[in-house]
Amino acid sequence: MLTSPPVDFLQISECLNRVAQWVPHQGPIKDFIHHNTLHAFGHFPFYEGCLRASRLYGAWAFFPLDRYRELLGAGEIEPSAVSEVLSRSELPVAVEIRDLAPEDGWLDLLHSNRWGDYFPQPGLAERGLRSRWRSVHGLKLHHRIHSKLFRLFGQFLDQGIAMWEPPSTGHGLFAFVRDLVKDSWMPLRPWSLPSARDLLLMSPEESIHFVLTRFLGSRSEALQERYLLELCLAHPGWSGMISELERHPENLLEPRRISLAEACALELIAEYAYVVMDLGPDFPLLVADDTNFDPLPYESTYRLEVTKAEQVAQLWQQSYERTYRKRLLSRLASHRAARPLQPQAETSPKLQAFFCMDDREGSLRRHLEAQDPAIETFGFAGFFGVDCVFQGIDDAFPSKHCPAPVHPKHRIREYRIDSRRDSKSLRLHEVHDHSHSLMRGFVISQTLGLWSAVKLALSIFRPSLNPLATSSLHRVDKESTLEIHRTTDQVEEGFFSGYSDEEMADRVERVLRSCGLSANPLAPLVLFVGHGASSINNPYFSAYDCGACSGRGGGPNARAVAMMANRGKVRLLLAERGIEIPDSTWFLGSLHDTTRDEMLYFDTESIPRSHDKLFHQLHHWMETAVALNAQERCRRFSNVTPRIDPRHAILAVRRRSVSIFEPRPELNHATNAACVLGRRWLTKGLSLQRRCFLNSYEPAVDPDGEILASLLSALIPVGGGINLEYYFSRLDPEAYGAGSKLPHNIQGLIGVINGTEGDLLTGLPTQMTEVHDPLRLLFIVEQTPTLTLKAVKADPAIYQWVEQSWIQFLCWDYQSGTFHEFQDGEFRPVLAESVAR
Repeated sequence: MLTSPPVDFLQISECLNRVAQWVPHQGPIKDFIHHNTLHAFGHFPFYEGCLRASRLYGAWAFFPLDRYRELLGAGEIEPSAVSEVLSRSELPVAVEIRDLAPEDGWLDLLHSNRWGDYFPQPGLAERGLRSRWRSVHGLKLHHRIHSKLFRLFGQFLDQGIAMWEPPSTGHGLFAFVRDLVKDSWMPLRPWSLPSARDLLLMSPEESIHFVLTRFLGSRSEALQERYLLELCLAHPGWSGMISELERHPENLLEPRRISLAEACALELIAEYAYVVMDLGPDFPLLVADDTNFDPLPYESTYRLEVTKAEQVAQLWQQSYERTYRKRLLSRLASHRAARPLQPQAETSPKLQAFFCMDDREGSLRRHLEAQDPAIETFGFAGFFGVDCVFQGIDDAFPSKHCPAPVHPKHRIREYRIDSRRDSKSLRLHEVHDHSHSLMRGFVISQTLGLWSAVKLALSIFRPSLNPLATSSLHRVDKESTLEIHRTTDQVEEGFFSGYSDEEMADRVERVLRSCGLSANPLAPLVLFVGHGASSINNPYFSAYDCGACSGRGGGPNARAVAMMANRGKVRLLLAERGIEIPDSTWFLGSLHDTTRDEMLYFDTESIPRSHDKLFHQLHHWMETAVALNAQERCRRFSNVTPRIDPRHAILAVRRRSVSIFEPRPELNHATNAACVLGRRWLTKGLSLQRRCFLNSYEPAVDPDGEILASLLSALIPVGGGINLEYYFSRLDPEAYGAGSKLPHNIQGLIGVINGTEGDLLTGLPTQMTEVHDPLRLLFIVEQTPTLTLKAVKADPAIYQWVEQSWIQFLCWDYQSGTFHEFQDGEFRPVLAESVAR
């Protein structure tokens, strides 16, 4: 029987914690939340972080050089932008061309092939320590182990597809495999081999220590992090999923105990078993004592050597971003010049509508405002300050409805006003639940199975008959209400049930004050518009919903904040804080389906009779606006005529939303490139091509910058995370993205794989990114440079985004009317030639 040498459990735990930082942080597909793909490199400057990640993962950090030359030829990169970048660049290669004027031929120099072409170097998993098993000993361990290992992961984590629940799930992954080997009549190779059986009797940490000591000898302690990192990067999807579930086991609806240590231990045991089988029990060490290895790419001692081709690619990429920046600033400056510096309301507002800051909502806001000059719209993070978990009537578990960095303490429940349930639907549900048994399954398949086959055939020609094609509007029960008022301080399952009146007032105040409505008149009708998306045959459905609601529809948040603002005690508390809400003002929650361009309004039966006419007018305005919005969206769909009229456009997008043949029900956040944080008059009436996040902010009511700091704490992680996941998935669809979604299958309701088995896929599919322009998000804040800098520095995590240039950051000084850009820890005026085209 094998015995493990003395084990330092703390050292192995710390080593695995470091390894976990460099695998993708992804949760189950029900919680698909956009995030910065390279968040672990956020403490490095942007381009340095991209190149270090490229060395680690073997991924593209830039486009090929020919692609940039095509963009120059197509006008997407302007020569003047290249000239600006050259004049400011600190790249060594630029020394050869920086002092050349355009007429001296620097464009010809950039077009030449003297730099070679750019392509990524192989990643650590391909060229590292473990590759010696193949190159020196001729062992292809990946091919022999991964398929078996992935089946075990999938079966253990299964959330409802498997017919039987696997045994020992409550004791952890390692115990699950050990019990299978011990109790199964069939061999589970390689873990059933004699050399592996003994290791399964140890703890995961002991088996890791034993195998690495046997593989690496006296150098095991120095090289264990490298070996374990390469092990995880060989299948980053599964490693990232397991690491995330270890930190957040609550993300699984069916709990499973799992850890990265257990996963690594099982793979190492399998490697050991095959090595012993092929090379004998006295196999040689993997490395000699005098073998040297460079530091890992993320270590401070690592020397990043940048090739000339990479330097030229970085120059092109900066010019690409500079071109977009020049054009956007030029449009904003021209639009601002045509409007008064201190706009005065021409008429009292009839309707004020709050939308999510989402780039898809900007065009709808523009079309709605065009219906009547008395309509005002505002942008806010789509959870509308209601930081909660929400549990609908048919939900077995609550789900998070606020930005990923926020940890909610409140739960909002939905309940039916009429408590009677549909007994027919209940009985059918029970039949389905029990159909997995042998006898029941046989009987049901011979009876109801025929009808199911007919329905399946019909759904091909009438996709709307498919239950998976249900509109996002149908996820809400119209005969329900929300439990938002807390009557006790008792905590249930870690959450308060609802909010106190003071907490409700805090959330309503935050929305109204940040948008400047604390001092301005409120309209008779104030609308909160959450958003969700319909989808069919799409495992990435939650990526289409609201990012500020953690990948869920924002309807419950919009409904909740409207109910809070209508509450009498809340209005009294707000009045004490200087915010007067007239008795004639009514707040209404709603949901916009961004795929189908449909609207749903909540609690319409509670609208005062005095507002009936205005509500019907709102309905007409919105129906016109969503039709025009659908027409605008259709211009980018290749299978729709560009000249389609609004009436046919709305039908086209709704057919598209239920078509099982359509892998792109909508383009989602594709082409997002900027975020404007300021008053609406800066962008009102200006078409920004659905590329900008728009968040309202009144600088004059924020003398100390606290409101701005609070807004940035949500906007930068949400907007920046969306932008960078699109950015990297577009640059490298294989390493950072998920490739084409056409061969994708769902594994155990937790992730997506290609075909029938393999590693879990990370990032976004090409159908979501193929039209995207990889540009870092350009933040433009309306505030003085001094207060903007103070607000940015209020949170070190937020400041890191700005300081290390993972976003581009500018402010427009509303007092002087000038743009300033963040450089070297301060804001500097933007030169006039960097604005005007």
